Amino acid sequence: MTLLRRFTFLVFGFLTGGTVLAGDLVIGHTSLRLGMPQAEALAALGKEFDAKQVSVTEGKFLLWTREPETHAQYSAGTVSFRDGKLYRASKAWGVAGIKGKDTPEGLFGVLSEIAGKERKSCSIKTETLRVPARDRGVDVKLITIEIPPDRRVMVKIFEPHVSPDGQDFVAGPEVDEYLVNLSSPK
Repeated sequence: MTLLRRFTFLVFGFLTGGTVLAGDLVIGHTSLRLGMPQAEALAALGKEFDAKQVSVTEGKFLLWTREPETHAQYSAGTVSFRDGKLYRASKAWGVAGIKGKDTPEGLFGVLSEIAGKERKSCSIKTETLRVPARDRGVDVKLITIEIPPDRRVMVKIFEPHVSPDGQDFVAGPEVDEYLVNLSSPK
C-alpha cells in the first residue's frame, strides 16, 4: 500500500544576483525558460553538453557530460520540446557516484537555489512505490516537492529486492529539479 502524506510550508530565502530570472532553470551555464525556441536551447546547451535525442514523440534529449576528474559519464539533465518550444526540462542535482553531485549536497543545493529566488509556498508528497516481492526489482521511496508555478523537485531513494541469484540492482539516491508548467496535467 502506498503511504501518502501532504503538507505545506514556506521556503524562505533571498534574491540571488546575476541575470537569471526566477522562472529560469540553469543547467551548466545555460539558462532555460519554458517556451524557449528549440534551436536556441540546443545551440546553447551544445557548447557544454552532448545532447542525445531519446524520444521523438516527447521531443526529449538527454544532456550527457563527464565528471572532470574521473571522466565518468552521466546525464546532467533533460530537455523536452513540443512544437519547437521548450515545455519541460530537468537538472540532475544529486547523482550517486559522481564527484560533487552527492545526494545530500544536491538536495541542499536545489532547495537553496529555489528558496533564494523568492519566498514561495510549496507542497510536499512522500510515497513508496513497491514492486511485488516475487519480482526482481527495486522499491522506490519518492519525495516530490512542487513549487508553483513551474518547479518540481524529486528525491528518489532506491531499495533493491534480494534476488534468488544474489544479483541486486544497485543505484544510489537521486535529486532532480524540473522546470515544468504545474498547471498542466502531469
